Amino acid sequence: MRLSKQTSYAIRILIDCAHAMPHAVRSSEIAERQKISEYNIQKLVAQLAGEGILSTARGRGGGIRLALDPADINLGTILRITEPTRIVVDCFGEPVDCAVRQITPVNRIFSAAYDGFVDVLDRYTLADLMKGHQLSPVPV
Repeated sequence: MRLSKQTSYAIRILIDCAHAMPHAVRSSEIAERQKISEYNIQKLVAQLAGEGILSTARGRGGGIRLALDPADINLGTILRITEPTRIVVDCFGEPVDCAVRQITPVNRIFSAAYDGFVDVLDRYTLADLMKGHQLSPVPV
């Protein structure tokens, strides 16, 4: 299974903000350090702020910062935010709204595999990612 760029970007944004704690960082600074377009940063920051994971402030002294302690930012939650689709195998040769889609064994199997994958991520937090990820502090 390959995660989308959105998940990778979200994790990189969160790590960048964690390194800057307690200071806020600007999206342009994250873009430069993480090699992510400002458009993608702003889109993800809006999503993560909407979920209460990041906070944002405009103006002098403003920027982006973690709204929660890294130990309270669950990786499974990040995946659910950035990977909203579930694995579904369509009913081949059937209409899109085929009645057996939900009971098709392959869909139950793939759904169980996805749930298992997310269950593992639910055991870890941003703080776990930060362990051993010692970079020099983000300049403020």
